[in-house]
Amino acid sequence: MNLQLVDIKNLPKTSNIDGTPLYANPIRIIRRFFLKRNELCLRFLTVTEGNILDVGCGNGVLLPTLSQNNGMIVGVDIHESLPQVNKYLKNNNFQTIHLIQSDCHFLPFKKSVFNSILVVSTFDHFLKPFLVVKQLHRAIVSKGSIIFGFHVTNLAYYLTKIIFNIVYIISSFMLFHNFKEFLSYLIFKQKEWRHLYSDSVLIQKISKKFSIKKMVYLRLIYPIFVALKSVKE
Repeated sequence: MNLQLVDIKNLPKTSNIDGTPLYANPIRIIRRFFLKRNELCLRFLTVTEGNILDVGCGNGVLLPTLSQNNGMIVGVDIHESLPQVNKYLKNNNFQTIHLIQSDCHFLPFKKSVFNSILVVSTFDHFLKPFLVVKQLHRAIVSKGSIIFGFHVTNLAYYLTKIIFNIVYIISSFMLFHNFKEFLSYLIFKQKEWRHLYSDSVLIQKISKKFSIKKMVYLRLIYPIFVALKSVKE
C-alpha cells in the first residue's frame, strides 16, 4: 500500500498524542524520515480484504491508508486523546475506522479476529513486549501477518539520536502554542518514548510465537530502523 495521508498539518497537536510533532515537523528531513519508516512497513501489507489492527495507533497517521482496505479497521492506544483523533478522522470522512482506548498488553479482542496487525514504532516502548506478542498471537487469524517496525540499536543509532534530539527540541517548539505546553510534551516524551529493548531482543521475542518471513532495513549509512513481517503458522 502507498501511504496516503490526509493533511498532516491538521493532525491533533496535544502533548499527549505521540507522533504529531514528527509527522508535521517543520523540518522536512525529520518529517520525511518518520514517514519513510511507515512506508517501509506498509510495503508488507498486501491484504486487500479482512480486518486490520493498528497497535499503538497514536495520532492515527496510518489509519487513512489502512482504510483503503475492504474490512474493519481498528486502532488501539492507551492515551487519553483518542477522542480528538477520532474527531479528526471523522472530519476527514474516514467513517469506517474504529478507535479503542486500551493497554496493548491486554488487548480487548476475541481469538482470531484480525487478518493483519501492524505494530509500528511502538513495540520497543512496551514494558513487557512478549506479553504483547502473546496478545497478538491470540488476536490474529491462522496464516495472518503481523508487521513490526522498530529501531535498530547500534552506534549509528545513538549518534543519530543525539543529533536528532537537538534539532527535534528546537523544531518542536514551533508546533506548540506556549512554553508550558511544549515543556509538558518534552516531559511526556522522555517518560513514555524510551526505547526499552534492543532490536535483537525484540526479534527474539517475536520469533517465539511467529515465523519471521521478511526483514527490510532503513539506512542512514548504517541500519537505523527495521521493518519485519511475521506470520502465525
